[in-house]
Amino acid sequence: MDLRPGVYAVVFTLQGFNTYRREGITLTANATATVNGEMKVGSIEESITVTGEAPLVDVQNAGRSQVVNRELLDTVPTGGQVWQVGFTLPGVVQVGRSDVGGAGGIQQTRMSTHGSTISDTTTNLDGMETNSMHGWAQSSQYWNDAAIQEMAFQTSNVGAESQTGGILLNLIPQQGGNQFRGDIDARSIPNDSFQGNNMTPNLKSLGVNTPNKVLRLHDYSFSLGGPVRRDLLWFFASVRYQQGDTQAQDVTYPEDNKAKTFSGRMTWQPQTKNKFTFFFEDTKKTKGHETSGPFIAEEAANMRPGQHQYHVAQAKWTSTVSPRFLVDAGWSLSDITWNVDYRPGIAQERGTPLWYSMASHQDRTTGALWVAGAPGTLTLGVRQVLASSATYVTGSHSLKTGLQWSYGARRNERYANADLTQRYLNGVPDSVLLYNTPNNATNPLKADLGLYIQDSWTLKHVTISPGLRYDYFNTTSPAQSSEAGRFVAARQFAAVPIPTFHDLSPRLGVAYDIFGNGKTALHGGINKYVERMAPDFSIRYNPISPDMDTRTWNDANRDGVAQENEFGPSQNLRFGIGSSTRPDANLKRPYNIEYNVGVDHQLTASISGGFSYYRRSFPTGLFDRSQPFLPDNILVSPADYTPVAIRNPLDGSPLTLYNLNPAKLGLVDIVDRNPKGYTQWYNGLEAVFQVRMPGNGKIYGGLTRDRTVLHNCSVDDPNLNTYCDQTKLTIPFRNMFKATGFYPLPLYGIELSGSFMSFPGAEQKVDYIVNRALLTQLTGGTALLTQASVTLPLVAPGTKFLEQQNELDFAIGKSFRRGNGQSLRLRLDIFNATNNAWVETQNTTYGPLLDRPTAIMQARLFRLTAQFHF
Repeated sequence: MDLRPGVYAVVFTLQGFNTYRREGITLTANATATVNGEMKVGSIEESITVTGEAPLVDVQNAGRSQVVNRELLDTVPTGGQVWQVGFTLPGVVQVGRSDVGGAGGIQQTRMSTHGSTISDTTTNLDGMETNSMHGWAQSSQYWNDAAIQEMAFQTSNVGAESQTGGILLNLIPQQGGNQFRGDIDARSIPNDSFQGNNMTPNLKSLGVNTPNKVLRLHDYSFSLGGPVRRDLLWFFASVRYQQGDTQAQDVTYPEDNKAKTFSGRMTWQPQTKNKFTFFFEDTKKTKGHETSGPFIAEEAANMRPGQHQYHVAQAKWTSTVSPRFLVDAGWSLSDITWNVDYRPGIAQERGTPLWYSMASHQDRTTGALWVAGAPGTLTLGVRQVLASSATYVTGSHSLKTGLQWSYGARRNERYANADLTQRYLNGVPDSVLLYNTPNNATNPLKADLGLYIQDSWTLKHVTISPGLRYDYFNTTSPAQSSEAGRFVAARQFAAVPIPTFHDLSPRLGVAYDIFGNGKTALHGGINKYVERMAPDFSIRYNPISPDMDTRTWNDANRDGVAQENEFGPSQNLRFGIGSSTRPDANLKRPYNIEYNVGVDHQLTASISGGFSYYRRSFPTGLFDRSQPFLPDNILVSPADYTPVAIRNPLDGSPLTLYNLNPAKLGLVDIVDRNPKGYTQWYNGLEAVFQVRMPGNGKIYGGLTRDRTVLHNCSVDDPNLNTYCDQTKLTIPFRNMFKATGFYPLPLYGIELSGSFMSFPGAEQKVDYIVNRALLTQLTGGTALLTQASVTLPLVAPGTKFLEQQNELDFAIGKSFRRGNGQSLRLRLDIFNATNNAWVETQNTTYGPLLDRPTAIMQARLFRLTAQFHF
């Protein structure tokens, strides 16, 4: 039956026995609540009522789900985005910049878990997928927190209903009822006086002059739900306004961002057994400065104007055919348009003197960017999903089968001043990146189709959950044309054949109620997951897709403008005439296999704990957004490189650079293959705990200790094979700890809440960029570099890391409640309460600015929060 999250009562009745009633059973998404009733012989008039919450241990589901309900969403201090909520959960890894109190500029930060990739994260709305067409179908929506009733994060043993094995996030939207209910939520950091200062002597010694600054952060929402017609049609609507103005370290201009969101939901139930829901959410976002950081001039900080918008629409029908048989069907749409433009006055008319002179300037050593930003882009992607399922449930058996079909298209446009970027090393002209701009490429997705069957049998104390999923993927690169650019002629290309994929993925989860009392569960699973794909796959082979050619540049006339007669030879002879990459005829879709085993135990009526082991392997290679397959340049082999002995500038140890045979320069015919001999393993140990406290309070958290080891020594360029076998290195285990909670004190309506998150610092590399001039200097003129430059690693993996990131956020508030259902909660939120000055990123290029911080954690923030429920 279709039970939404909430509080339920269960009544056990049988003639000749007392009636037994269990009240206060809290049902969450993605969980099975075991409810036991003790029936004694007696007259049918007698009854027993027991009030109790759901058990803390799920003894029937092998997967680990972590649910954040509306109470926690309203009380635990976060920035109000789904990824910020996810970061507070055990096993969930923060990928990208930190977002202290929402100070990340309303910009997404990605999540992963137990060795999965960020593209493996699936976001469902009411059980239907909403992932986008961008970044290999990443979850890209900016969800309206006020429109969500509950968030359920599943981090292991994801069933056959999902194609990937990362985080499965199911958002349960709010819906109206027979009474009018509403919420007003205001969260504000009015100005920079609400922030501390975390500038330290260490940061100053590393070259930081001014720290990050929050100028203002505002997050306001209003929600209202109720009946259109009682017992038949209900509505829920919410509007949200966000403004985030921040200033990065050593930057004089702000990152000014705004987002406006409208969410609406209609629920129609013409009969008891049939329900129809309709959902729509629209977000319009603007970003005044796309890129900011030390040495990035304001004119080079691109912007995202008003075309940046996100739409999600959904229609769903659910029918309880009988108490044992449930069917549903629905349609979902994710429509995302985003653009990165030059700042006003920077884009110039093609072919004019200013167009040539206002190319982007980039220093590879310092990271400096000036004159103009990165090339302008426009990306449009529409993804639609049709899905249906049927579920048959008995007391001990549950069978679900269904179909999911995604389709749509993605379009990319790009333009650039001078059709190039001028690059420097320590201020000296070094090279140019030539672009095949202007380009306009379209890549349809015909089918991302999934058929699945998921079974579950409970046999006494054991629940076995086998599943099988079939995935079919088909995207195309149709015939297309594009106008001429500075370095490319007008182009007309025929359709490019793109491989289709057929995959079977078996799933198996097992849960064992060890003592039969619902308090101790042994669980585990072995599951195969395909890696998520999107039109990005065909974009790799579309000849009009963005492409580059790197050439040396000497600025012979010293006018600061790159001209054709100053360029060296091409390093990509297919540039402008076709794609340099094509798929192998036997290319297989990458996949991974997850193994896990663990035990959970309810220690007392309010305390539970668990311990698990996770392992993930990638037999076909790690699926990476920038390089999803092994690129094999069949025109070049390792034998075409000559070793040149130089010295590691860090410690003087021997270092080898491999110089390409000049006859092979520019020969490019890259075939994407599944790598042979590639192995990668993730191993993790995780301990979790949960404490249920009086007054609906709760504390949860856990410790994760893990590492990933890679072996990949099969690339063409031996310069990339340094440290390719990490099994011969000492790769350390890293620690991540989380603790989150909410507790209403038993006096004066005072509430305490907060979270502590400790993430391992990112692994750091040191890149040594050797260009022709430098190699001549290092070898005394005995070696002439063929390539424009070679980047060599100077430190081994597993030896250099940023410090552990510790963030303590807490809040103190007071609630005022009235008997008519009205309540007012006032709260002071304190983010980064310890005023940590953690370095998020730093310069990794060998040179005078090596290890200089490029981003640091926001200093302590104070936020005022008011929530009114009526």
